[in-house]
Amino acid sequence: MRLLSVLCLCILSFQSFALDAYFKHNVFHNSKFEPYIEAGILFNSVSLAYNKVEGGFQAQVELTYIFEQNGKTIDWSKTLVKSPITSDTVNQLQDFLDLQRFALPYGDYKLTMKLVDLNNTSDSSLKVIDFKVEKSNFEAFFSDIMLVQSATPSNKSSILTRGNMDMVPRVSNFYSPVDSTLTFYTEFYNANKFLGENEDFIISTKIINSQNDEVIDNLQFFKRKKAQSVDVLFSTIDLNALYSGNYILSIEARNRTNEVFASKKIAINRYNNLDFGDSNQLEMIKRTFVMDIHEDSLRMVVYCLRPRASTFEKDYIDKNWENGDTTELRGFLYGYWQNQSNMDPESAYKEYNQDIDVVREKYKISRINGCSTDRGRVYLQYGKPNTIVRVPYSADNYPYEIWHYYSVPSKSDAKFVFYSAALGLDDYIMLHSNVPGEYKDDQWYMKLSSKLLSPNGNDEPINGAGNVIYSENLRGTSTNVVGNQALDFWNNPR
Repeated sequence: MRLLSVLCLCILSFQSFALDAYFKHNVFHNSKFEPYIEAGILFNSVSLAYNKVEGGFQAQVELTYIFEQNGKTIDWSKTLVKSPITSDTVNQLQDFLDLQRFALPYGDYKLTMKLVDLNNTSDSSLKVIDFKVEKSNFEAFFSDIMLVQSATPSNKSSILTRGNMDMVPRVSNFYSPVDSTLTFYTEFYNANKFLGENEDFIISTKIINSQNDEVIDNLQFFKRKKAQSVDVLFSTIDLNALYSGNYILSIEARNRTNEVFASKKIAINRYNNLDFGDSNQLEMIKRTFVMDIHEDSLRMVVYCLRPRASTFEKDYIDKNWENGDTTELRGFLYGYWQNQSNMDPESAYKEYNQDIDVVREKYKISRINGCSTDRGRVYLQYGKPNTIVRVPYSADNYPYEIWHYYSVPSKSDAKFVFYSAALGLDDYIMLHSNVPGEYKDDQWYMKLSSKLLSPNGNDEPINGAGNVIYSENLRGTSTNVVGNQALDFWNNPR
């Protein structure tokens, strides 16, 4: 089963053909100032299978965490996570969260996470990530900033409880038009050791535009504090006036002379509808390139943003591209490209639109949009490959292509293999890649050569006579190559 993972603002996405979940962790310290991580996974309810139980229907996921350090298991857990029971699996499904805590000493870790849908055990996800529990260089320091989805008073203790409140962590750093506020929680340690017991200091909270490092007007706040061993900051910020864009939530501790002696930051992404009651903003959007896009084209180009979009922008696109309000879609499209290129969003849009035209023309399959195909998605996400080897006809192999990039953001010497098991159709799917987060199958060449396997049992595909292989070098030359094997093309891109 394929896995697509996207790291977006410290969020890890598990996505396969069905199972869909999002992982995020925060580091805090206990009363002895020993670190622990709070690991949260939000399950997309519609991606899971529901079975009949008493009172309705329920999803069940087996969740396994394994924390390793230098090849040794430091901690692990295996948990049965159940969804809320529902009587309606079409209209009343609720996403649900699992939250666990693990005491981990400072250091580098490899975390293995396995998710199995117990109502459909063929649907599972396995992901391995590296992360660090890092010791602060300062005597006084903040915990991670935990974004909060909801907070309610409580007189019962649970894993959600902090003080007298139950706080549900927010996995997403993406704030959509329906999110009018941002609530956060953080802890501040050892101020008394650094400043002296009960010494005065100031906590400064501000929202910063990540494009130009400017503090947003009316979104900077100050709170006077007395130094103690542990202090907490729990606050809510009104986002209604915050335009679409990428921002930083910054928290600083300042002494009597206004010097910063500790700080913490977290990235957030805001997409806000334009206020069409404001004539100035209405005129602004009317003067931009998005107003010239016909509705059919508008929906298509918004959909084709998926390969470049963040995880939660993808979620917005999936829910709105087909039937969403066109004015809102235009605002989303303009906001997206303004974030990509604040100086010239129109040129950035037009450049990407040229890639969309290529993908729609070259990789469409019957009535399927080229942006929906594996080759189309890779082309839009990583750009035009530096070389492509195409083998459309072979006695030994399914038709296949090997794409090579000199480099992509997460990998140099990046490669992709696509093949068509449906002979006679141009439906090429990804078979293997060496790019982190992409589908990986070390036995790809065995599947590629399944039409005719080697009689001596070797993994190497047979090189049959008469193969017609076309190698396209995108640097400007092309040659006909006869008889080279798929592994040779992989190891030595043309």
